[in-house]
This record gives sequence, structure tokens and C-alpha cells, in this order.
Amino acid sequence: MSLLNTFSKTLLLAVFVLLIGCSSSNATPLAEISPQQAAEIVESNNAVIIDVRTQSEWDAGHIPGAIHIPLSEVKGRLDEFKAFDGKEIVMQCRSGKRSAAAGKILLAAGYEDVSNLTGGIDAWGKAKLPVEQ
Repeated sequence: MSLLNTFSKTLLLAVFVLLIGCSSSNATPLAEISPQQAAEIVESNNAVIIDVRTQSEWDAGHIPGAIHIPLSEVKGRLDEFKAFDGKEIVMQCRSGKRSAAAGKILLAAGYEDVSNLTGGIDAWGKAKLPVEQ
């Protein structure tokens, strides 16, 4: 078998494996929720907000009633999320990027009612929703 023929077969196999891996993903996408929607479901006691920002960000101001679990600690504290069974878990950070990563960690761990606060606390503040220190 020629070197080119072997290379072609190897390349074709690699592409096939890549395509199979991508298409077989059953990962649930992380839902996005607006600040107004989050405020409504938290008010009705159907959700909890998890703030994944750093301690200094939390100290500078946070959503009333939110629970502080920094992103760096989410994987190590997964069992704590069982306490929120039956409620939607709304992940939140400053802009929505770190909280999206945290939400994906929860989904991968088997939690189902998880969403990301679109725009984070920045959007929450722009919506004129309360922030406490």
C-alpha cells in the first residue's frame, strides 16, 4: 500500500471519528433567562440564584437572596445543589460567561433545571432590579 493511500485512509478515519463524536453528543443546551424572568421566578420561590463571581465582586454588590459559590468551587460543591431540588437553578456572574460555564458543569453532573442569567448582574442592574451589599 502506498504512503499516500495509507495517509488518505488515516485522514478519512480521523474525520469519521470526529463526526461521530460530534453528532452523538446528547448534551442539553443551557437555557438563558432574562433578569425580569429570573426575578419573577425567584419571587415566586421557584428558583434560586447562584452567584459564581469572586469574593470581591460579591462584596461589591449582589442580587438579594443569591447564594455565593465561586466558579472555582462549583465542581467541588456539586452535592450542595441537591438542596435546590424542585427549583430552577439560575447561574449568574457579571456578564453571563462564567455562569454559563458553571451551568454547563451542573448539566454535565446531571442537574436538569439549570439556566444562565443573560447578561449577568450587569443586565440585572440595567433592568433596575435590586442589588445589595
